[in-house]
Amino acid sequence: MRNSEGLVLFFTLCLYGSLSAAGINGNYYADQNREVFLLPKSAAMAGSDMTVTRSALPLSNPASLPADSIREIALAYAGYFQNSYSTSALSYIGPVDNFSSIGVSASYILVPGIEFHDDTIVPVNVPLKTSSDFFFRISYGRKVLQFGNQYVLSAGAAINTERRNLIGWTSYGIGADAGVNISCLFREIGSVAAAGLVVENLTTSLTHWSSTYKEYAYPHMRLGLGWQQEIQYIYGRLSISYLSPDLFSNEGINQYGSESLDGTNDVESPVFKRVATNPLMFFSGGRGGFEYTIMNAISFRMGIQQGSKSFGGGLCLFHNHAGFDFAYLDHVLAPIYKLSVNFKWF
Repeated sequence: MRNSEGLVLFFTLCLYGSLSAAGINGNYYADQNREVFLLPKSAAMAGSDMTVTRSALPLSNPASLPADSIREIALAYAGYFQNSYSTSALSYIGPVDNFSSIGVSASYILVPGIEFHDDTIVPVNVPLKTSSDFFFRISYGRKVLQFGNQYVLSAGAAINTERRNLIGWTSYGIGADAGVNISCLFREIGSVAAAGLVVENLTTSLTHWSSTYKEYAYPHMRLGLGWQQEIQYIYGRLSISYLSPDLFSNEGINQYGSESLDGTNDVESPVFKRVATNPLMFFSGGRGGFEYTIMNAISFRMGIQQGSKSFGGGLCLFHNHAGFDFAYLDHVLAPIYKLSVNFKWF
């Protein structure tokens, strides 16, 4: 192991050890809200392109930012479970110079109309409360090595801040992510291959609820692969992507098994498995998706994650200077719909 890798490992172990010694609790689900901010393009592919696609939102790989020099602003909205709550996000990506790019995003979860009362007897007019979650993220990515126009290695980092407002409680959080990305251009056959590795909560995501209670989110590591193929005869482009489960197995419940309640009928039940001891989770716990684009104008997308399917599409306008994307996500409670518009310029 090189000295730099050893220092990073030593620093991480010391950091988590000091948090535990200080009485700060670890929580598998402290950072789960970041998942809901996937743009429709990525959500339609089940988030399988998360480590290899440019995005400035909370769940993304900052090392993918310098893959293009185009500036982009995106505005997204999603309604969950018949609008029981909604999410909104505004993001910007733009180059700093010929080798690096920056990303900035502000994301918001709104949970309105919560019935709340302290009495044991329900009053006639139940007061309604609102909860919310606000994320702000700034990320930076830079090309580290480049061999001609064929191989590019990039690295990046991001700072995340959060303000969570529950009924009677407010918390503030901060954390950092890091990632690397490598892309290979095969010009002869019109293909691009990419691989990305991202570590979330590299320095933990620490949430301060009160003077007596604090919690931190465990780190996650995800590996993503992508392949893009130009199909000249029909002016199309096919993209296929894969995202592994958390290689640290720090997501809590991460699989669904079955158990028998009466000895005859099996029911679905949540379980926890570690990737290190269950290698088949690379397939059963991973995400897969594909996108097919015709003449750089119309896109069709589909994704799958542990049996849950997602669909979507996109439309490019004004010579790819503007676009519209949507996604439909299947869920046992109610379908989820996501919409976004984007504007691009050089």
